[in-house]
Amino acid sequence: MKIIQFPQERLTVEDLIELAKEQAIVLRQSNGSLFALAPVEDFQVEVEMLSQKPGFLEKPGFSHIVFLMENRDEY
Repeated sequence: MKIIQFPQERLTVEDLIELAKEQAIVLRQSNGSLFALAPVEDFQVEVEMLSQKPGFLEKPGFSHIVFLMENRDEY
């Protein structure tokens, strides 16, 4: 993981993405706030997007997805 002091280091978004391809990036603002940039799998993004849809996971047959989401830190 690489910590970048923001905005001291003048990097473009493209520069940050290139760095994040090699390792996770943490941006630290002067006020101490931290933000992370790291690659994610498409499946992770899709699960997160679906979890934001009201009522979607309550449909029949989706209980296993709810279980996995609630226990994702263990997997």
